[in-house]
Formats: sequence, C-alpha cells, structure tokens
Amino acid sequence: MNLLGWEVENRYIADLSLLKSTFDRKNEANIIAEAIARHFTSGNLSILDVGIGEGRAIIEVAEYLTVQGYDVELTGIDLHISNKLRKQAPNNFNLIEKDFFTYAEINKFCVVITTQTLFYLGDVVTALHKLVKHLSTNGCLIITLWTSRCSLFHFHQCIKGSENAITTCAETVTSDLRVINPNATIELVRSVGKIKIEQWRDSDRICRAAYNILARSSQTHHLSESGFQNFKEYLQSLPSEMKRENGTIIFKSSCYEETT
Repeated sequence: MNLLGWEVENRYIADLSLLKSTFDRKNEANIIAEAIARHFTSGNLSILDVGIGEGRAIIEVAEYLTVQGYDVELTGIDLHISNKLRKQAPNNFNLIEKDFFTYAEINKFCVVITTQTLFYLGDVVTALHKLVKHLSTNGCLIITLWTSRCSLFHFHQCIKGSENAITTCAETVTSDLRVINPNATIELVRSVGKIKIEQWRDSDRICRAAYNILARSSQTHHLSESGFQNFKEYLQSLPSEMKRENGTIIFKSSCYEETT
C-alpha cells in the first residue's frame, strides 16, 4: 500500500473508533456465534471474515466457538489490517491484506461473515454473489448492517458523500439474497442499541468522524465543509440519545444455484 493509501486507511480507522466510542457496548458477536453453533456440529470450522477491520467482534465469536468445542480456522481479509488486530489476533487467524474481489473463489468456507462492510464493496448484488460463491456446501453467510429503522442509516441517506455512495440496509439485502437463491433459509435478527448524540455535539473531532463515516463514500472522496457545518447545526435539534439498530442476516443453503 502506498503512503497516501496508508494515511487514508489510518484516518478511517481512527474515525470509526471515535464514532463507536459514542455507542453502547453491544455488538452482534453473540448473535453470530449462536447462529453458527446452531448450524454446525462441533468440529473443524473454517470462517472467512470480509472486512475484518479491528476484529473485536470476530475475536469474541472465535473464542465462544472454541469454548463450545469447535476447531476454528479464521481467514480475515481487508484492504488494511490494523496493527492492533495483528497484535491481538490468535494463532488460528490468517490475516490477508488485499481487495476482496481479487481473492480467488476456489477458496471455500463453512461460514462467510461481513460486518458493516457491504457498503464498501461496490455494487451490492455483485458483492453478494461474490460472498455466496465462497461458501462450501451447507455453508452459512452472515451479514450485519444497519436496518431501515436505524438512526445511522437515516443520517447516511441525508449526507452520503457522493452519488456513488452505497445506500442499503438489512431489509433490502435480505430481499436481494432471496432473489440470488430462492431456496435458501434466510433469517433477519434485529439488535437495538443507543448512540450518544450529545458527544457528537460536544466534540468537533467526534462529530467530524461521524460525518465522514456516515457519508459511506470513497475514503478518498473530499466531503463538503459546508455540508459538515449543516450537519453540526442539525444535531442541535436532536435528543441526547438516539436508537441504533443493526440487522444480522443469516443465509443458509445446502447448495448455491445462481439465478440469471
């Protein structure tokens, strides 16, 4: 990765960390781990995490499954693997720094997971086809992202950074997956948390980080300063806390038959 790319990635990670500091501590690790445990008996379990990021949730998932008797081998792929994750990752993690779309589809996994990453994978349907193609027979795809009822999703719709920014939510992705494989079993599990909007108002740095992440545009796209100032003013009219709702989509199929 060149120096500019490295700086952009580090800035993104820092912004994301600041934004998450205003959330309650809930994540979807327990939902993901329990869904996997319901679908597979104990034994060897290969997992692909696309957009592994800092890996906090997937480390929790792997720890839970290990305690339950699974022999977990996890492959995490991202454009940039953070130094924090490299230091914290257990020995059964294989970390790959590359574009997901250049990752060979001959690599198959029992479970494919992507957490709040689908926005960055380009065309949503194309990305879903690619994710599903990495499933082994009887594999399970698990996707988490905002629901249509999440405040963050509505903020994004208002301030997305460019016409090419991906706007999608758990409900529409669930529908897309039903088209890709009408015979699959698909479940949508909702989880609710809180966002401390007052912290966005009190800190210009946190507010700017939230604005950058919520735009969901290319990380090199220059965001409007006037748009940011309008966003700050808008926050003054909001309550001190708002609802955060994620959807965890659990896609299970005995075989993958791509529709045309």
